[in-house]
Amino acid sequence: MRERSGRGAMTRAVSTTLLVVACLASVEACSRTSIAPLAAYGVPLGALSIAVGQELQLTMRTIGPGEYVSPPTLAGSAIVFLDLSLPPAQVPAGVTQLFRFKGVAPGQAIIRFHNTGVHPDVTDTVVVH
Repeated sequence: MRERSGRGAMTRAVSTTLLVVACLASVEACSRTSIAPLAAYGVPLGALSIAVGQELQLTMRTIGPGEYVSPPTLAGSAIVFLDLSLPPAQVPAGVTQLFRFKGVAPGQAIIRFHNTGVHPDVTDTVVVH
């Protein structure tokens, strides 16, 4: 009889330990999830706001000649430029470009996109929190 209760206690201890390990693994996985990127199209009406570690994707389009120069000019150290790509969905009238940035420190940064054609330069303000 005693042997059975000893095994039962051991089984409960192993089950409890496995449950605690599973809970800790779940909490650890949740704390490592990345923040979804912020995607913006067109001209924003105010400053864009992202978190430290969050990606910012800005889609720029032109109609007619010209494109936006890569890398864009950055004022401030709150963000870094990651890369430029050309999305598969292009408009026949001009080029579509996807610029990616990442928030690396709290603060503010200004992005200036210079156009090689007849289009004016575009300036965006990014606040990183």
